[in-house]
Amino acid sequence: MGKTKVAAYIRMDVGSGDELAQMHFDLQKQYYTEYIRANPDLEHVGVYIDHGSGTWPLEKRPGLSSLLCDCRIGKVNLVLTKDISRLHRNIVECLKIVLELLELNPPVGFAFESMGVSTLDFCQ
Repeated sequence: MGKTKVAAYIRMDVGSGDELAQMHFDLQKQYYTEYIRANPDLEHVGVYIDHGSGTWPLEKRPGLSSLLCDCRIGKVNLVLTKDISRLHRNIVECLKIVLELLELNPPVGFAFESMGVSTLDFCQ
């Protein structure tokens, strides 16, 4: 079996443009890039980024839209993100995204770092 194709998704809230927030954002990007590249079982696909609200629709979140397209075409097998609120603040919208990706063949999962949960665990 080949390497797991992994991407990271980072979203920075609107109004979080201060220096400390930007530093935290940059550290997340560096952390995920290094984490994926350091694991020989993982293939680094990229880091997808949005600057905006977690309540915004996909049309206003080009990073997430691009990530979902890449998941649908098989470019990504697993998405790492800090927590579920990065994906969406509306639980119904979040579940729609997660369920759609789990129904792909092969399924694509989200790993929510702060919770220590991967949606792929529910497919087993």
